[in-house]
Amino acid sequence: MNERDDMNLTPAERQIQDAIRGLGDVRADADFQARLRREFVSGEIAAAEPAVQLPNKAARWSWFAAPLLAAAALALFMLWGGGPDWSVRSVRGDGTIQVAGQPVAAGDTDRIADLIVPGVRIVVPDGVELELALGDVMVLGIIRDSDVTIPAEPVGGDAALVAHVGHGELLVKTGPSFPGETLQLVTAEGLTELVGTTIAINKGDGFTCVCVLEGTARIGKDRDHFDEVSAGSRKVMFADGREPMIVPIEPGHRRDLREFEVRNQDLAR
Repeated sequence: MNERDDMNLTPAERQIQDAIRGLGDVRADADFQARLRREFVSGEIAAAEPAVQLPNKAARWSWFAAPLLAAAALALFMLWGGGPDWSVRSVRGDGTIQVAGQPVAAGDTDRIADLIVPGVRIVVPDGVELELALGDVMVLGIIRDSDVTIPAEPVGGDAALVAHVGHGELLVKTGPSFPGETLQLVTAEGLTELVGTTIAINKGDGFTCVCVLEGTARIGKDRDHFDEVSAGSRKVMFADGREPMIVPIEPGHRRDLREFEVRNQDLAR
């Protein structure tokens, strides 16, 4: 057999190859994902039976199919073993939300949910509040005439989740599955890095204000200028080069954050 025999497939073999290539996005339920991940890590998945001698044609098919099936199994495991999906937790108010550049009525939660994917850009008009959940990892609240790009799936085991706030206000509450993750929130004036907390980012013309309700956050124009900002305080950064300031949270922002915290308190359960 020469190295190009894999191209000389029978019609049946070609049909199987095409079927494997055409596999769609397969998702298992959460219990199966957890069990499969646990067994894979612990080595509990049973080893394959010893190989037996096959007739020539069967042996040829086994030689061809084994790597294809292994690759398909790995791809399916990666799909099944991936993290949770974004979902719509609530929508309040009337208006038109832009999701990935498509206008959607605020009341059409099914359509909004269909369009929410990792890394999507969302524009929420004044008078509408949209809350999204990433499983029990975090909840995002996008409110008051805001332009936000939600985190995409991180690349690499140590990569951070990254969200961008073009303008407006983004509320963030991390959940019980967040430990071990890092969330970075980027605006024109600076960077906020979370390892577990409840915060609000208010991006206005020429400034970014980050309010910390619970926990702490690292905030600065870059990592070399981070300050540890603790609960009850906010850091304001300016586009014109003025020195940033750390001051108490304003009552209105504290109220919004407290209401957001209460609405999503079940995330900690």
